[in-house]
Amino acid sequence: FFKHVKWQLFIVVVNVDGLPINVQLCDTAGQDDFDPLRSLCYPETDVFLVCFSVVCPSSYHSVTVRWVNEVRKHCPNAPIILVGTKSDLRSDVHLMLQLARYGQAPVTTTQGHQLAQRVGAVSYVETSALTQHDLKEAFDQAIVSALNTRRGSANLLYRRRKPQPLWRRWLCCWERPSSGT
Repeated sequence: FFKHVKWQLFIVVVNVDGLPINVQLCDTAGQDDFDPLRSLCYPETDVFLVCFSVVCPSSYHSVTVRWVNEVRKHCPNAPIILVGTKSDLRSDVHLMLQLARYGQAPVTTTQGHQLAQRVGAVSYVETSALTQHDLKEAFDQAIVSALNTRRGSANLLYRRRKPQPLWRRWLCCWERPSSGT
């Protein structure tokens, strides 16, 4: 029997420009029964990683109808990094057939970038926990955004260039896809 963890906190100290920085990741996993408590994680959050599965179109849709609205309600000025997860599964033939059976297709990289622009995200990155593809990039972008916000940077518009690697504190909001996709 496996029960999904509803909330996890990860803490690490990293050096940025020779100074130790405490980085805290609060993973809320997006489960509905955790809604009343999730907002307790929001105060003092420097950046949000809003995640969706590229092979679950409903989680992509939830970015606009749920996650960005919730983040903006509690932290209107916090930067958002939009993260497309499970990018390795785009090559899974079985999953592609299953999606096609329901008239669906994976979210494309272009759609991810377009969504990031629409919601005012600082950036968009696609990751794979399985292959580790661009995981570090997602966290580096979160760190740079958090540091820029703390330093009063006004440049929080979406950009495609990769920031220099750094670290900070953020909150990760994502919706666990249903077992059907």
